[in-house]
Order: sequence, then C-alpha cells, then structure tokens
Amino acid sequence: MKAAKTVEEELRPDLPATIPAYATLTLQAQELMDQSSEVYAGIVGRLADGDTTASIARLTGLPIQLIRKIRELHPVFIEAGRRAANARIEEALHASAQRLADNVDKIPLRQLPIALGILVDKAQLLTGGPTARVEHKHVPTKEELDAFFNSIPSAKEVS
Repeated sequence: MKAAKTVEEELRPDLPATIPAYATLTLQAQELMDQSSEVYAGIVGRLADGDTTASIARLTGLPIQLIRKIRELHPVFIEAGRRAANARIEEALHASAQRLADNVDKIPLRQLPIALGILVDKAQLLTGGPTARVEHKHVPTKEELDAFFNSIPSAKEVS
C-alpha cells in the first residue's frame, strides 16, 4: 500500500491557479504538460499501458475529461493502450479456458449445454468463423410461379 501511495503522490500535481476554469481541455492539457511534464508523461505512460481514464483520474485527482483529452491528443497511445488491454483480456481468456477445461466435469448437467454453446460461439469468434447463421429465403408468389410456368415452352409429344 505504501508503494501505491508514493506513486499517487508523484502523479498528483499541485495544480497552479493559472489554469482558468473556463479554459478549454486542450489548453488545460498544454498547461499541465508545460508546468508538470512528469505528471503529463506519467498520464501518457499509463494510457499506453492500457490503464483506464477513470483509474488515472482517481490516481491523479485530475478531471476525467482532462485525462480523456490527453488520450485524444495522443492517438498512438490510444492504440498502444488498446493492445495492452487486449493482451490482458487474452490472458484472462486463456486462464478462464484452462479453468473451465479443468472443471468441466463439475458443471451441472443442466448448465453444460449453455456453457458449451457460449464456448463454441466464442471460439468461432476468435478464429474468424461465423457466430450467427442468417437465412434469406425468397418464396415465390403465385403470380411469379404463373409467370415462370407460362414462360416455359409447351412440350410437344414425340411419336
């Protein structure tokens, strides 16, 4: 807990009174970068690591809108954050799949079809397979059938 306090103390800036309340978020981000570059760099680094804007706002005490603006100003870090978050999701997925495989015989029989259906659907999604099947059927109307049959030439009887 002490290490977390130290990090929080390092990232929580003493905001100067020079940032007016009416300033745009872009101006506020620029002021923060100019006046507390370490804090700004810490925010950008956490965004690149995939931390959420809400967690960074709680940690720094800055408004979440400002953190979102900083993220918006650095699109390369948005993608890096997305990749970091996806890596964590994949790790959780792997651990969950292993746990499911290890405990599949403990799943109640009435819940097994649901678990299996979800598992198959997600496996298809991850491998690029279809996750839904939609059929479009065209049933001809009586008029369309009549027109079709009338367009067929009459068969002549061959003797």
